[in-house]
Amino acid sequence: MKFTTFNCKSITRSADCVRDLCDNCDIMALQETWLLPHDVAYLGSLHSDFAYTGKSAVDTTAGCLLGRPYGGVALLWRKSIFQTVTVVSCNSDRLVAIKIDYVDCSFLIFSVYMPTDSADNLIEFNNCLSEIIAICDSTGIESVFIMGDFNAHPGERFARELLSVCSEQLWSCVDIELLPRDSYTFSSTANGSLRWLDHCVVSSAARQLIVNASVQYDVYTSDHIPVSIESGYYSRFAAQEKMRDCVNNSHEKTTCKGGDRAIFDPNLFAKLLTVSVEASQRPLSPPLYLATNLVKKNKTMLTSIADSMDNNYLNTEDVSDIRQRLQA
Repeated sequence: MKFTTFNCKSITRSADCVRDLCDNCDIMALQETWLLPHDVAYLGSLHSDFAYTGKSAVDTTAGCLLGRPYGGVALLWRKSIFQTVTVVSCNSDRLVAIKIDYVDCSFLIFSVYMPTDSADNLIEFNNCLSEIIAICDSTGIESVFIMGDFNAHPGERFARELLSVCSEQLWSCVDIELLPRDSYTFSSTANGSLRWLDHCVVSSAARQLIVNASVQYDVYTSDHIPVSIESGYYSRFAAQEKMRDCVNNSHEKTTCKGGDRAIFDPNLFAKLLTVSVEASQRPLSPPLYLATNLVKKNKTMLTSIADSMDNNYLNTEDVSDIRQRLQA
């Protein structure tokens, strides 16, 4: 599962670029969309495979508008993967958030556009972080992804404040953790200076599933550069879907009490997917050895599962054990 954040600096100007990014990710966080309130629906036309939510930062009640629109945040998500999505209300115009329920877990995703780094803006910066914390606390959801333009260059005021909050909340700024120290996400068109302003912050529960981070330096439609992180969520769920197919095809049945009809055992799938998360940081390893004990009629399917599991999520000893049990 791939998450990408991009300060597009006008979604209408960067539409083709955003479509290309959507082709290679599952969730997209956008900042500086520069849309007026009545134009937010334009986000729905960007990619047929993606649903959206967005917010304009422009106050049209103030009378005649001068100059271009400004600000604006949005989230896009792949509809075929995420079918149960709830938009989470945010007070700040700098935040937009969704809650996703998928298979056996829920997670929160934020798109954030922070003010520029200055002493005068520090209160607003902290207010945005406080609202994110309040939303996380109110939902009780442990897996949280906060992506966007934080205007926080490492070593400077906003970055120090962000990392301090991360330490207090047990969050991780995974792009800073995983990427080279000379990385950058912003190239000034005025003086050519390179800055690292865009970040992906995750909770401790989500951090266990992050396997990669990258900056897409080949995107040139904005002075900001897209940042992506990859999570192991999808690999786990893909394995579960294969297990579900295995159960459906195995025709494991139980006799109804008081009758002679057979039904599928309603507890069988739950037995197969019982996951014991150990301290060894292997939260994605489904105990496939249980499947070999419970489902004997579909060894071909289980062998395929063992062959296809990525060693990032199931170690070689487990794969070997599965094959030995299948041969027994």
